[in-house]
Amino acid sequence: MPYCHVNTAEIYYEDYGEGQPILMIHGFSPDHRLMSGCMEPIFKEREGYKRIYIDLPGMGQSKNYERIDTTDDMLEAVLAFIDKTLPQASFLIAGESYGGYLARGIIAKRRAQVSGAAFICPMIIPRFEDRTVPHHTILQKDDAFLSSLSEEEAEDFASMGVVLNESTWNRYREEILSGCRIADQRFLEKIKQH
Repeated sequence: MPYCHVNTAEIYYEDYGEGQPILMIHGFSPDHRLMSGCMEPIFKEREGYKRIYIDLPGMGQSKNYERIDTTDDMLEAVLAFIDKTLPQASFLIAGESYGGYLARGIIAKRRAQVSGAAFICPMIIPRFEDRTVPHHTILQKDDAFLSSLSEEEAEDFASMGVVLNESTWNRYREEILSGCRIADQRFLEKIKQH
């Protein structure tokens, strides 16, 4: 398994393809599968890009991250990863939610290296209580399929999804829940506090 050892963590990552590097940073709690699930289909017919999917410390398969206490520490770990894996290289960055928040910090600290960015539902305001967001609305619902899930699964899926059908459930289970289930929740609570 590929790991990049930095001062405060061992960051797990996977890379695919050759060419212009794109650093993919997932959101808070899931792991790299969140980004690879939504991004890899884009590159089935596009060559010339090296996609680098990381597991942020405390999430996925990254390990030995106990010295990280804050989002600033998290950013420093990702910057150290960049310095080791992409030294002086120009790269693109894609960040989802918390990953978008970190991407903004990376752009501020490594502006000369970042040649472009994509933000997927980026977190702009860190504290939930300070955000103004629309009311959650379900746009499509397959009641027959939902009845095949456990009550807990159906409630969790309905609290997050807007299209509640088997196809979306499968992606949710494989790309999001799979990472959330192995996240170090105690560590993530510590990061939230800071």
